[in-house]
Amino acid sequence: MNSNPKLKDLYQLITELQTFKQGKNTNQRQNLFSRRQKAQVAKFLTELYYEQRLLSEDCYQEIKKNLSLILLENFSQQILPATTGIIPATNQKREMYLNTSKILGRDILEPREYIGIVPEVASDLDAPSLITAETPPNYEQSWHDHGENREITFYTGFSIGKFKTERIEQEIQADFGDIIIFPPKTWHTIKNPTDHPVMNLSVKLPSALLDRGKVYQGSVGQGEKRTLDQKADHVFGYDLNDLGMPYHIRVYVFDEGKSGHIV
Repeated sequence: MNSNPKLKDLYQLITELQTFKQGKNTNQRQNLFSRRQKAQVAKFLTELYYEQRLLSEDCYQEIKKNLSLILLENFSQQILPATTGIIPATNQKREMYLNTSKILGRDILEPREYIGIVPEVASDLDAPSLITAETPPNYEQSWHDHGENREITFYTGFSIGKFKTERIEQEIQADFGDIIIFPPKTWHTIKNPTDHPVMNLSVKLPSALLDRGKVYQGSVGQGEKRTLDQKADHVFGYDLNDLGMPYHIRVYVFDEGKSGHIV
């Protein structure tokens, strides 16, 4: 195992969540992330903090604190339908966006589950959040951006990420283990062309969701796809197999006007 204490702490924190028990008076275990999924999240956050430098020290510590407070439930957890906007829960928030599906030709409820809210802040959107997002079958999100914030998403199933450069629509295909990072003011959307729901995990920085729907004319450069195995020496400085995670993470990064540049 790498000697870096922050990497070890975060990895241990994620993996230990597997033993979290439901309530004080029961031995029934919750249906949590699998070890593989939790390890993916640990690698994901560590990649953002150490290599991409997209998370500040304060933000990294805040997310780490959130992870120690919340119950990471399985992605397959059913999110109950809602006619009102928000379903509050302790240290969590579930929300339904009412979006129009161009594919289905009707409105559809798009679930969002905020699983890492810091409870002490004045507004849920004032703090970094971990969010599970379900894209329904044969559904495409409304086009949107996140203002001055980056879009950072970890995918657990096949999806098509779309974005626009100088008003020209482009797309990339994402699958399990992929991370797509869009720069600020980038118009984008996600399409699920399959017949089953696809869940993903996002890191939302402060005010990211306040800017949904705004359209900007900015352009971005071409993305670059590399595996963490190719960056292992630079990111971790040791063999990734030491973590017991025999799979790759493909990282898509789109940086404004800098083709082939990792942020």
